[in-house]
Amino acid sequence: MWPLPSEDGHAFDRKARPATRPDVELTCRVIQRILDDPRLAGERITVEAQNGVVTLIGTATSPQARVTAADLARATPGVTDICNRLKPARVPATPGRPDPFDELVAQWGGVIERRPMRLRLLLAAAAATAVTTVLALVLLLPRYGGVTLAAVLPGLLITVTLIRAARRRSRTSR
Repeated sequence: MWPLPSEDGHAFDRKARPATRPDVELTCRVIQRILDDPRLAGERITVEAQNGVVTLIGTATSPQARVTAADLARATPGVTDICNRLKPARVPATPGRPDPFDELVAQWGGVIERRPMRLRLLLAAAAATAVTTVLALVLLLPRYGGVTLAAVLPGLLITVTLIRAARRRSRTSR
């Protein structure tokens, strides 16, 4: 997070400075406007001000509440800019209807079946060798003809050997 600008131009000075009287008064005015607005009743909003820049921090129960708080702060005399850091609050699922994410996790069972690292490496090596061999075959066959088959044959044998090793490894790991 970038520091807020200061009066003396030291925007990158991260030392905490005591609040000035105008900042405190501006913070109080913005807080009072937010508290007086019935649309923002029950919202958890923290207000900070520094050199006319107002920062709104906390959670908003709806996007409209977030926009309303920003509009009220922006319309307050003395505010030069706002930084709206209000995050949406997680709304609990309606009673009788579960959260879709919780349903997905329940169906999934939460168990990840992962292949052992050695098996994954064998499969990756087999895939890389197969791709290289096919690429060599496609690129060299038109130019060198039948000699290409002799050059590509070891690659095919290595690919087959790696696939067989991966199959054996997967049977033993179960």
